[in-house]
Amino acid sequence: MSPAWVQPSNSMLYRRSGHTGLHLPMLSLALGRGPQRAPVSLTSLVHKALDLGINSFDITAPYRISREFYAEVRSAFSSCRMGREEFFVSVRIGLGTGPLPFAGFSSRRQLLAGIDGLLRDTGLDYVDVLYLHRLDPQTPLAEAMTALADAIRLNKALYPGLSALASRGLIEAHAMLSAYGTPAAALQVSYSLMDRWAEEGLLDVLTREGIGGVACAPLAHGQLVTGRGQGRSAPGSRAWAMETLAQLAAARGQTLEQLAISWVLRDQCMASTLLTTTDELHLAGVCEAVHRTDFTAEELAALDVCCPNPASTGLSVSDATTCT
Repeated sequence: MSPAWVQPSNSMLYRRSGHTGLHLPMLSLALGRGPQRAPVSLTSLVHKALDLGINSFDITAPYRISREFYAEVRSAFSSCRMGREEFFVSVRIGLGTGPLPFAGFSSRRQLLAGIDGLLRDTGLDYVDVLYLHRLDPQTPLAEAMTALADAIRLNKALYPGLSALASRGLIEAHAMLSAYGTPAAALQVSYSLMDRWAEEGLLDVLTREGIGGVACAPLAHGQLVTGRGQGRSAPGSRAWAMETLAQLAAARGQTLEQLAISWVLRDQCMASTLLTTTDELHLAGVCEAVHRTDFTAEELAALDVCCPNPASTGLSVSDATTCT
């Protein structure tokens, strides 16, 4: 993996995604997902992100609200008056995230009809990364991978991505895409201090196969937020872990959120992390985390005590956790 580098126009750091030529900002923003921390227009949020150097946006949305949401996305991007080459867009299609509520979550119909509807409703010519949301037992893997590869050939997307796959499924899917000449550029994976299942072999697969990781839910769906779990708690309890994490963050001169994001990005196989927030102050506050991905051995050991990885607890994880 190549080291992070600084885009000349701002202080955001970028990383190469696997063995591809795609470079992503180390912090990306998910639009339209999760609870709102503060009322804000999508246009205002996008403008703030761009001011901070965050120019990578995931626009996955549930099909029930997709058309209204995509119209907001179209307005937000249009208002920025920037060239399409100046920002990145990713989307997950499948498992109810497409515009049509049909069964066959990873079917050819769902993937290609879904991306067609998204491009139409957002006014985008293409997306940079098209992720298969997840596999389903009703659709052959070859059908889903062929549809992804065809979306690339039809110029609907530049790179194929995968999501919510454990090691075995990831290796098989990546091999199929590589055979079609369109190897997977990225894998969206649920990964945080509170959700370390990916360390049981998946991160090694990303490095070996040359696939960039994009960490979803780095704040563990709001668990790793400053102010949670304060007070005296029994050693070994979840509340105790949160208090200790906050103390470790303070010792590094960081907030708990910044520590959580820095930790996720400590491994070079992680090209970016995907943050979900509608709070502009929150977004601005975590940006510095991309510059603090260095940890001492003592810090990592202390974090392992608070939030042990699956291998150290003897747990076995066979199925991937979704990013939603």
